[in-house]
Amino acid sequence: MRSVRSRSLRVGIAALALAAPLTAAVVAAQPAGAAVTIVHHALPVADQTVQPNGIAEGADGNLWFTYSYRQFVARITPAGVVTDFPVPTFNASADAITAGPDGNLWFTEFQANKIARVTTAGVVTEYALPAGGSPQFITAGPDGAVWFTEESARRIGRIAPDGTITEFPIPGPNRGAEGIATGSDGALWFTDPANSRVGRLTTAGAVSYVTVPALVRQSTPGQIAAGPDGALWVTDDQLSVDRITTAGAVTVYPDPGASGAGIAAGPDGALWLSGESPAVLQRVTTSGVITNEATLSGQGGQITAGPGGTMWFTILNPGEVDSFQVGSQGFRTTSADGNVYNVGTDPSYGSLTSLGVHPVRPVDAISSCTGGYALAGTDGAVYAFGAAGYHGSLPGLGIVPARPVVGLSVTGTCDGYRMVGADGGVYAFGAAPYLGSLPGLGIVPARPVVGTAATPSGSGYWMAGADGGVYGFGGAGYHGSLPGLGINPAQPVVGVTSTPSGNGYWLVGADGGVYGFGDAGFYGSAPGSGGTPSPVVGLVATPSGTGYWLLTADGHALPFGDASAEAPYAHTATVTGASA
Repeated sequence: MRSVRSRSLRVGIAALALAAPLTAAVVAAQPAGAAVTIVHHALPVADQTVQPNGIAEGADGNLWFTYSYRQFVARITPAGVVTDFPVPTFNASADAITAGPDGNLWFTEFQANKIARVTTAGVVTEYALPAGGSPQFITAGPDGAVWFTEESARRIGRIAPDGTITEFPIPGPNRGAEGIATGSDGALWFTDPANSRVGRLTTAGAVSYVTVPALVRQSTPGQIAAGPDGALWVTDDQLSVDRITTAGAVTVYPDPGASGAGIAAGPDGALWLSGESPAVLQRVTTSGVITNEATLSGQGGQITAGPGGTMWFTILNPGEVDSFQVGSQGFRTTSADGNVYNVGTDPSYGSLTSLGVHPVRPVDAISSCTGGYALAGTDGAVYAFGAAGYHGSLPGLGIVPARPVVGLSVTGTCDGYRMVGADGGVYAFGAAPYLGSLPGLGIVPARPVVGTAATPSGSGYWMAGADGGVYGFGGAGYHGSLPGLGINPAQPVVGVTSTPSGNGYWLVGADGGVYGFGDAGFYGSAPGSGGTPSPVVGLVATPSGTGYWLLTADGHALPFGDASAEAPYAHTATVTGASA
């Protein structure tokens, strides 16, 4: 994000542009959406006038950012502690930064014409471009390398983990490419602002273009990000946000806050923009609904998703790094009668009791998605609320489960769900993939299955047995179990919960005993804190993964780690399930 965005070159669209269906959207930015609280992380005094710019999450769980006008690259912890590391070249003018496939961070040096690598220990190595080019934006590629744009040349560069640089010319007149991102199709997508188009580059070097239509003035696409919907999303200086599918279909959404804005996909299934002019934080849904969420303290720089459901961005002037929490900071529970209890910031979308509906069999599971949630009865009936669509149920198919349904997981995008029976049977509906079951493998669990948890990416799921046995399917890795450790829980295990990274899980017992595996930290348990007023029915992790609540059958929430203290809540029947 630099002043080169005020471009004077305006030219016609090159003949290489692909024909693509174009849709002019009529959705303007709306005033305010859900409240967003921005946390300001002050930088050391020496860093406040040197324009922090690019930002990315590292493999170490910290955020790493560049300075445009200081000879350092910096690390900031989630708690806001900043450490600067020197860059060898004077006046390098570090720009964009990305996490590389090799576990290091890679950033561009605009003035020095170099690409730099920094390890998570802060060791910087620089690689000079063969013929200059003013490298600007950078992204991790699909091939194990890192790819970058060269703003003063019409080239896209590739740098391998060993520092080998390969450059690909991109056809067309005027100055070079700007933003770059890896698409869901395995190609590199880049913006060509001087020619009002977005380019596609295969890893073999084949280039094609998609024209972005003008609204009130000629399109000048800037930054680009891969969206959660598989499309590419672009901020455009013609005051629009542009959506481009990998097939080349373009939709343009008018947005007065898009000029010069950074853009990144968030953990809530939406895109987030850090505005340069005006300085506003915006949220864009994949259907093109744009809301202004907060006013920034200064000119917005680049933005990225961080750990624990957070977003982080730089403020160019005055120099600072800011963050905010996305989505839920609470939890929901359900009771056997289908009532739903929302605690903390989780909004309500309704319940069976509010509708006057009496479930045929007791409700014993709840699962949330962005903008909604669903309930499941022991008979496999499903009740959907908010954005959680109804995609079918076992009674609707005339199916009686071999054993009662004990768990439910809704996809993060609300387009499907999966139920699990006490025998380990799996029933998938909508877009939720079926990845296997215990009966399908001919396995009879030693003790009944009591719950299920999906990986955050949706690529797999776990089941847990009452004895603490764990069964993983698809992309859900096995990180251990109680029988595997020779442990017999004091009380039966009642649930399993994924960590935010998907690289671990917690098991929780009816007595509030907590067992962590993989990267699931132990922050306390009910037996170690004086016991529990009634049986525990589930564990809900905080967005950061550094804490959790234990939810009891009588409406208590026992907080551990960074989980907030919550008052007991009134309930109309025994609490049976819990969800973030």
